[in-house]
Amino acid sequence: MPATRIPFDSESNGLDAAPDDAAPSPGDHLVFEAGRLACAACATEISEVISLGRITPLPGTAPAVLGLFHHRGELIVAIDAGRLLEPGPPDSPERRRASAGPSSRLLLIRQGKHVIGLMVDSVAGILHLGDAPASPEPPPAPSAGLCDGAVTHEGRTVLRLVVPSVLARIDTILGQRP
Repeated sequence: MPATRIPFDSESNGLDAAPDDAAPSPGDHLVFEAGRLACAACATEISEVISLGRITPLPGTAPAVLGLFHHRGELIVAIDAGRLLEPGPPDSPERRRASAGPSSRLLLIRQGKHVIGLMVDSVAGILHLGDAPASPEPPPAPSAGLCDGAVTHEGRTVLRLVVPSVLARIDTILGQRP
């Protein structure tokens, strides 16, 4: 089954193809940019997409940890998706946050009582993959174990993230054990 793109309305930062109360189907994937990578995550595993607000740094944490932010009465850890998927030369979270642009977003991922904010450089929209198989193309080395393959969309390779694996990697980074 070919991938189907559901348009994304960048002006309102919302999906223009579905009513507000429509739930994503299991084949819907949220497509986003993280560093130099194009990625997709199952839309049913993303609880919200929010604008990047004030993040308070956490000293002494891994470079992928941006800090804490407050959202609807909760303190949530913000993780830089680009640094998580493609760790590079060391730099400070302050430098990374300074390079975050107006299109940067936080993807809220909830698993049980845990909530993580995954900062991405931009959100492209929803791509319906249905039962389309991912190619067995190996992801970049740092992303190994976080992806189940890739799909080609508009001539670009898009990595399909496995959200539970991403959360397990974040737990390791934070020093938490499930």
